[in-house]
Amino acid sequence: MPISDTLKNDIRVRDRLLRKNQLTEDEVERQDAALLDVEDKAVVLELKQPALQKESERAIDGPRISRPAPAARPAPIRPFEEEDDDEVVLDPKAKAKAVVAAVAEEDEEEEEEDDDEEEADDAEKGEKA
Repeated sequence: MPISDTLKNDIRVRDRLLRKNQLTEDEVERQDAALLDVEDKAVVLELKQPALQKESERAIDGPRISRPAPAARPAPIRPFEEEDDDEVVLDPKAKAKAVVAAVAEEDEEEEEEDDDEEEADDAEKGEKA
């Protein structure tokens, strides 16, 4: 399997490729020579590292004052509202499912009422006979 030029020049795999003889020292030297020298464009950053400072240097910064955490405030109480059956559904698929479920419940209730009426009619007919 051929190795791409980008991978050959990757410093993370260069040693491995050299050991396997998939990359030669000449190729590495050519790549390094082709790189531009941008040292003059570099910006030097000095970061303080407290762990590397001496004790006397740390005292210059001054003592740190810690403050107590602010008191926790309770969350406002939501007003109690009776649950409405007319809740707004944001998901259109969920709305369609809710409508189908509501229609199915209504159909079941109507069937139960019809069954109850038929049983009552049958009972009245049985008493008359």
